[in-house]
Amino acid sequence: MDNSGKEKEATALMAEAEKKMKSTQSFFRSDVWGGILQAGRGL
Repeated sequence: MDNSGKEKEATALMAEAEKKMKSTQSFFRSDVWGGILQAGRGL
């Protein structure tokens, strides 16, 4: 039985999930830092 097709598919899915995680994290991080910077300016 040949599993190479499924392996490639799994690898692609993992890469896609990783990209989504990273973009979500960077968005969240910039959101948090933006809030901190704005709060700092307000002081």
